[in-house]
Amino acid sequence: MTKDELYSKIAEMLPVENTDSKPFRILLSDSLKTYLSYINKTEGIGDEDKKEVAYICETIKAIVKAQYKGLHAQAFRKLSNLFSGKTGHKGLGNILFVSKLKANNSFYRARVHSGTKKFTYKDMFHIPFSKRGIVQTQRYSFPGYPCLYVGESVYACWEEMHRVDFDLCMISRVVNQKDIFLLDMRIPNKNDFDKNMIRTLYFFPLLLSCMVVVINRDDVFKPEYIIPQLVTEWVITHNDKPETKKKNVLIYGIRYTSSLKTDEFEFPKSKLDNIALFPIDALGANGNKYCPKLVDNFSITNPTCNEFEKLKCGYDIDLGKAGYDDKEFELFANYELSDFGQLEKRLRDTDKFPLYKMSN
Repeated sequence: MTKDELYSKIAEMLPVENTDSKPFRILLSDSLKTYLSYINKTEGIGDEDKKEVAYICETIKAIVKAQYKGLHAQAFRKLSNLFSGKTGHKGLGNILFVSKLKANNSFYRARVHSGTKKFTYKDMFHIPFSKRGIVQTQRYSFPGYPCLYVGESVYACWEEMHRVDFDLCMISRVVNQKDIFLLDMRIPNKNDFDKNMIRTLYFFPLLLSCMVVVINRDDVFKPEYIIPQLVTEWVITHNDKPETKKKNVLIYGIRYTSSLKTDEFEFPKSKLDNIALFPIDALGANGNKYCPKLVDNFSITNPTCNEFEKLKCGYDIDLGKAGYDDKEFELFANYELSDFGQLEKRLRDTDKFPLYKMSN
């Protein structure tokens, strides 16, 4: 198998779908076994790297086993050791992709509208610390820990909300006012894979274990969230270290590709990227309702919805565009002409939707 064929094979594995309703541990084990078979069939990968990838896969399975046994501390210790390399192996911490997000990027925050209450920008931020009791488990966060989930597109928000009636989705634009660091858990594109192939091969078992589609959405315990939530705990632990605060190298969240990836819409793959932003100061000290770091770093608009904006004045859509020479450009054009893209364009109009600073 060539390296190009390897990339195609592993990219097709994500997200991991449980089409046969297997127990989670078996599904994960089978997926990692398939991945290792691809590695072993690929030309140009050394035996040392193959052994290291196999060790990472076995450690991930051991982490899940410990969590199933109720040994959370042991599971987290195994993950921490895997990241740090304390067990005599190469540490994943040096392989993880931590990227800087430049200031003034736009993201989108969605909530389902219900009843007669009119949402304001304050209702679109993370759940206040005083209401942390209603915070439920999510892929990169756990009960009682109010995160700010944003999508890199309105479409990503809609998919993450499991395709509820789009006209019930209230959407705000969120903008980072400063540069921030994020742990990058997105599916690497072909160009990134070619530049950092071995690094990506080490990273992939972790990515795979974080992109398993939830089979029972109504269950309280979702085993598909075990590894993602432990990764979140590792980030929180990193941020809580005195040396991290002194050097000001906080990781504000995790940037990830949705496990709800689909080919039904001919949009760019990047439109399904999301960010889970963590409350750096999560204790609600001094009566703070929101994380002061997130308040300081992010501005937000009042929300609107697709139905409201169409009722106001509709959208200007050019349906005459066709015959693009570049496929990627065509995908972006498709998105810009969709209701998702049109709603984003409306929200970027600062005269109609000015950005507000949150306050505690």
